[in-house]
Amino acid sequence: MNRPQPVDQSVVESITCESGLIRKSIELSKFKFLEKTYAGTLGLSASQFSKIKNGRDGAGKVWHMPITAVAAFECLVGHTLMTQWITYQRELLLDDDMRELFEAEQRAAELRAKYKAKTARAA
Repeated sequence: MNRPQPVDQSVVESITCESGLIRKSIELSKFKFLEKTYAGTLGLSASQFSKIKNGRDGAGKVWHMPITAVAAFECLVGHTLMTQWITYQRELLLDDDMRELFEAEQRAAELRAKYKAKTARAA
């Protein structure tokens, strides 16, 4: 089995939801397996994989790809779209405003720890 290859960033940025991510991953795959093949390789039932691929089941319950199956899924489809998308989503969360807030909260936590240590020594 070959190492999964990255996909173009424009493809990553075009995906808006996890179920779209899985469907696009399969679409870009070199091999068009049946859902049973994907499911069996990932240790899932065909119905579980179908629910994950569609994002929800008939009752409206949301289904996600198990994190333990991501690496195997990427090897099956031959590319790293899934991890690239996860990284892209993280970067969206850590845009400039969020990054500033996160850094300010980290700095506040450091100052609180420093203050607690200082008051503990004084006591």
